[in-house]
Amino acid sequence: MNTAKKAQVILNNRVDYADFIPEGYAIVDQNIVFGDFNGDGLKDFVAIIADGDLNDFDDDNYPGDVRIIIYEGTEEETYVKRAQSGNMTYAFIYEEGDYIKIIKSNVISITHQSMRSDYELKFRFETNYDTYMLIGTEYSNYGNAYLEGAGDFSTNYLNKTRTIKRRTFNPEQETIIYLPEEKIKLKEDIRTINQVDGSSIDALICCG
Repeated sequence: MNTAKKAQVILNNRVDYADFIPEGYAIVDQNIVFGDFNGDGLKDFVAIIADGDLNDFDDDNYPGDVRIIIYEGTEEETYVKRAQSGNMTYAFIYEEGDYIKIIKSNVISITHQSMRSDYELKFRFETNYDTYMLIGTEYSNYGNAYLEGAGDFSTNYLNKTRTIKRRTFNPEQETIIYLPEEKIKLKEDIRTINQVDGSSIDALICCG
């Protein structure tokens, strides 16, 4: 795997993005986003990669390994792989679309959508840890026709707080009922991006 390339190559030739990722992987939807994530004044980029042929997926042929990957720019005009998530699994890219955006100039926002829910993961370079950390999540569960399980969950891992806004349905009055807001204090410590994977998502976004 090439861990460094001339910056000019990646800025001017999208085809050469493939040189930055492991052999056997491809960049999902060419959804690559640039920004100065670590505050050193140099341009970095983030992408989602998956193993297998992204143009040849069916029910029997889909990626077994999907990861968020971050490259940082250097003063030598190269890019070096800095961090990556654990395996997010194919469910993470089940729906097509742009998954990545940058908010508040240096927070990497990664979104996932499905039929009955969606969530957002927020990563930021934290100087105290010298790596990229999961600093927060947003989760919306739409529930079923009767809104069972429906609600919005907002988690801030910097202050270890989760805010929950549940809603339910009154079939007799055919109205949505918004339940009182809940605030939960979390015990979990802030996590590095490599500790985030498909098996840990449920606990991280709503149920931990």
